[in-house]
Order: sequence, then C-alpha cells, then structure tokens
Amino acid sequence: MIRCRPRFITLILLLAGLLPFSGCTNFKPPSIKLANVRLVERTDEAVAFHFDLVLENPNDEPIELREFRYALTLDEAQIYRGRRAAFSTLHPGTISEMTLPAVVRFDLLNDAGQTLPEAMNYQLTGTLLYETTGELAEILLDTGVRKPEVRFSVGGRLDLLPDS
Repeated sequence: MIRCRPRFITLILLLAGLLPFSGCTNFKPPSIKLANVRLVERTDEAVAFHFDLVLENPNDEPIELREFRYALTLDEAQIYRGRRAAFSTLHPGTISEMTLPAVVRFDLLNDAGQTLPEAMNYQLTGTLLYETTGELAEILLDTGVRKPEVRFSVGGRLDLLPDS
C-alpha cells in the first residue's frame, strides 16, 4: 500500500484542477519597439531624454500593463535606472505608446574634467511586468506564483548636445 502525505495529495489535486486552464499557451507577450528618442531638457549638470516606445498586443484578449523597470547604459557604463508605473490596458490588436524618461548626469560621464562627447552609444534595457485577464491570472499574480514579464532592449547613438 502506498502512503501519501496530505500536502502532496493537495498539491496534486490543485495541479489537476489547473489543467483545464493550461490551454492558454498560445498567449504572446506584448511587443515593445522604440519609436523615438527625444532630448527634452539640458542644463549645465545634466540632460533629460524621453524614450518613446510602441507596444502592441498580438492576442485576442486584453493585457493589463503594470510596470516598467529599465536601465540606460552609455558606452557600456550604466548611467540611469528607472521604474515607471504603466497601469493601463492594452486591448486586443491595438498599439499604444509609452514614454520612459531618463536623466544623464554629466558628473557620471566626466570624472576627469574632460570635454563631454557630443554623442555616445546607448542601450536601453528593461522589463515590462503585465497581467493577463481572468480570475485565475489575477490570483496567480497576487499570490506571486506567476509574474508575467517581457524583456526589451534597444540601442543606438545618443546625441548629448541639442541641435544648434
């Protein structure tokens, strides 16, 4: 006779109860692309940029966007880390725009009193936390069992001086 512990049996029953919901494997995370980088302000101490992103929902159901966590790297040195609440809904087949701000402090780039470069290579990397719809998805998110996220990374050349 095989003896099972009550916790083990409870776990098996819970997993068996979730099997009907496992058909959601065709769900795809939202896509994230860079639309534009804008220099929005420059002082003697820093420069502020806005990274305009385009998000698309390829699914037949809405996606609840939660939070962006991101970092800006210039010439392989991490310069800025940020978090931005995204609390919005991305409806099926729709495209939405989000802006992530980043500030580049010149003292982080210029420790030896050298002249600042006009442009630098950048990499913006991050994670978008989101939630699929439905009661089960909400329960799994609230209990910490499932935290859906999608990573993104964009790069290029960033002008540190405004156009004259």
